[in-house]
Amino acid sequence: MHSTPRRFALALSLLGACSEPGTAPPDDAAARSSATLTVGAAGGSVVLGGALLTVPAGALAQPTTITVTRTELAAPAGYVLASARYRFEPAGLTFARPAQVILPLTGSAAAPAIYWSRAGDAGYERLATTLTATAASAQVTHFSEGFAGTELADGGSSDAAVPMDTAPDASAALDAADVVDVPVIPDSPVVLDVPVIPDVPFVADAPTATLIAPRPLAPLSMAAVTTARPTLRWAPAASTDGARVQICRDRACATVERTFDATGSAAAVPGDLPPGVHFWSLRARQGATLGLASSPVWSFVVGHRSAAIDTTTTTSADFDGDGYADFVVGAPRTDSIAGRVYVFAGASATTASPAPRTTIPGPDGRQYGFGSVLVPAGDVNGDGYGDLVVATSEGVAGVPNRIYVFHGASGGLPTAPTTRIDLPTPAIAQSNGNVLAAAGDVNGDGYADLVVGSTPTVVTAAATRAYVYLGSAAGLPTAASQTLTSPDATAHFGAGVAGVGDLNGDGRADVVVTAPHVFTAAPGDVGQNHAFVYFGAAAGLPSSPSADLIASAGRDEAVELAVAPLGDVDGDGRADFAVTGTPGAASSRTVHVFVGGATLATAPARSYAFDSAITPPVAAGDVNGDGYADMLVGVPRYATSPTDLAVGRALLYLGGAAGLPADPGLTIASPVAVRGTYFGITAAGFGDGNGDGFADLVIGSVESDSIGRVSVFRGGAAGLVVTPAFERRGIDAVNTFFGRFVAVRALLRSTLRS
Repeated sequence: MHSTPRRFALALSLLGACSEPGTAPPDDAAARSSATLTVGAAGGSVVLGGALLTVPAGALAQPTTITVTRTELAAPAGYVLASARYRFEPAGLTFARPAQVILPLTGSAAAPAIYWSRAGDAGYERLATTLTATAASAQVTHFSEGFAGTELADGGSSDAAVPMDTAPDASAALDAADVVDVPVIPDSPVVLDVPVIPDVPFVADAPTATLIAPRPLAPLSMAAVTTARPTLRWAPAASTDGARVQICRDRACATVERTFDATGSAAAVPGDLPPGVHFWSLRARQGATLGLASSPVWSFVVGHRSAAIDTTTTTSADFDGDGYADFVVGAPRTDSIAGRVYVFAGASATTASPAPRTTIPGPDGRQYGFGSVLVPAGDVNGDGYGDLVVATSEGVAGVPNRIYVFHGASGGLPTAPTTRIDLPTPAIAQSNGNVLAAAGDVNGDGYADLVVGSTPTVVTAAATRAYVYLGSAAGLPTAASQTLTSPDATAHFGAGVAGVGDLNGDGRADVVVTAPHVFTAAPGDVGQNHAFVYFGAAAGLPSSPSADLIASAGRDEAVELAVAPLGDVDGDGRADFAVTGTPGAASSRTVHVFVGGATLATAPARSYAFDSAITPPVAAGDVNGDGYADMLVGVPRYATSPTDLAVGRALLYLGGAAGLPADPGLTIASPVAVRGTYFGITAAGFGDGNGDGFADLVIGSVESDSIGRVSVFRGGAAGLVVTPAFERRGIDAVNTFFGRFVAVRALLRSTLRS
C-alpha cells in the first residue's frame, strides 16, 4: 500500500526547486510573499513556498499574468486558520477547466478544508478538499482569496453569511458565478456491496509540480458504461508517458476504490466495479516521476450487467456533480407569458414536496416558450459537470430561434446562460418546428456535442439541414461546427435528430437524422420515412450517411419523425434507439425500434402501433436492475371510459436478452384520475436520483386549468414503484404549463398540437 502523506510532503519539499517552462521561478526563501507567472493555453504552475497553483491546459484562452500572494491577515471571524491566507490575482479570473490549489498546513485546526471567497463580499465557500498530513488541495474555477481552516461551530452564521475581511490586502473583485454553498463531501450514492480489491501496486515515484495533468477523454462524464471494467482514456500532456488513475465512490475521493498506474493514454480498470456511480481523476507520470496536479474529476455509471463490448450508451444529468441524477421541469408560460425552468437536485433522501434548487427565468427578453425545450447536453466543456441547453419555441418573425447553454458546477446550474447561440437562418426562421438534442461525443475529443435539426415550411435543398456544435474547453461554439445536408432534397431532412450512443461499438457516439416522406396529396401517394445514421469519427460526423434505415412506409401526415436514444435494451453492449412516425391518421403513432450492431439492419427490430397520440418514447434506464435498458411511452389521451377522457397513462417496456417485448411490462396510471389530466404528456428517465442503483422516472401532466404537475417514480429490485415518490403541482402560483416539458423533451413544438 502506498503512503500518500509521505509523497505529498516530498512533493511540497521539492516545489522550491522547480524551474521549468510553465512553472514559476523557485523561491529562495520560505518567507517569500508573492510569485508571478504568465500562463497561456498550455497551462502552467505557480509555486510560492509550499503553496502551488496548477492551471491545466485549455483552462485559459489567452496568456494571463497570474500572481499568488501570501498575506499576513488573521483568520476571518468565525474561522480558525490551518494555513496562511492567500490572494490569487487577477481577481475575478475564471477558468474553462478547474485549476488546482495546494496549500501547506501550518496551523493545528482539526479536519481543515479550503475556504474560497465568494463575489460581492458574500463570504466563503467551503470547497471539496483532499487532505494529507502536510497539505490541503482543492479545485477552483475562479480567482479569489483562500485559506485552509475550519469554521467554528458557534461562529453564528453559515458560510454564505460570513463576510470577507475588508483589510487592504483582501481581494477586491471576485467572480460572481459561484454563489451556492456545498458540503465538502456529498452523500455517496448507495451501490451494491462487493469485495474491495486492494490498490494495484505502483512504482516508486518522485512527485513534482512540473507535470501537467492528463485530460480525460472517455468515457464521457456521467456516461453509462457497458462493462464493469471500462477502459479509461485520456490525452497526456507533453513530456509525460502515463498516468496515475484514481477511482472513488465520491467526488471528494473520501472513499478510494482503485489506484493504479498506466503507461500510454488508456487503461482498463483492474477488477470489476460494482453497479452505481464512480468518480475518476488523473495525475501525470513520467517514468518514476509523479505529477501533483490532478485532472478534473469525471464520473461514469456502471450497470447491473457487464457486456463483452466496452463502450457507452446514454448519459445522466448531474449538474452539481454529486453523483445523484437531477431533473429539469419547464414552465414555458406564466402570467406574463414568460417561461421559466426549474432544476430539481437528486439526493440520498427525498422530501415529500421538494423545492427546486434553481429557478432559471427566460433571459434576453426572448421568453416566449422558454422552457419548452430542455436538453441535458452532457459535459460540453470537460469540467466533469453536466450542462443544460434550453431553447425558445418561437422566434420573432425573421429572427432565428435562440438556444441557451448553462454550464454546471459544484453549486449546480447558474441562473444566467453561459452561452447564447442564434440558430442559422433561413432554415430555422421559417420552420414549423425544430429539434435539438445531445449528440454525445461524436469526435472522441472528450467534450459532449449538440445536434440541431429543422423542418421548414417550404422544403428546399437550402432549407433542409442539420447542424452539429462540437464541444470544447470553452463549451459549445456560437456557430455550427458542421452542417449536414439532405441526401434527398425533397425530404424533410432534420425533422428529428438525436445522439443515440455508440451503435457500432467503435467507441464514438453516433447521430440519427430523420427525413419523413413528403406527402404530395396525389392519389395513392406512398413513400418512405428515412432514419439516416451518421457514425462518429475523429473528424466529426461524415458528410454522407453511414446507413439509411427505413422507419416506415406509407402516407405521411406530418413532418414529425422524432428520434429517441434508448440505451442498451438487449444487453449486447451496443446502443439502441427508437423512431416515432405518423403513418396514418393524425391521431395515431408508430414506434420503430432499431438495435445497434457491427452492421445495422435496414428494417426495425420491432414496431409498435398506437391508436392514439403518444409522447415519443424515452430511455427509462434500468429501472429494475436486470442489466437491460427499458423504454417508456406516454399516452396522455388515454381514456379510462367514454366519459373520463384524457386521464392519461404511461407504458413501461422492460428490456431483455431478446430486446423489448411486444407488450408493456407495466402500466403507470395517472396519480390524479381527473378528466383532462393528460398524464404522460411528457416523460424522462433521468438516471438514478437517489443513489440506490436503480433508474428513476419523472412524468409530467397538464390539467384542465393549464397548471401541470410532475410525478417522480423510483426504480427498485422489484421493479418500478408505481406510487409516486413525490409530486409537485405548479410553482409560484403564476406559471402555466408547469410540467408540460421535462428534460430530454427535444421537440420545439408539441406533438399534441392538434
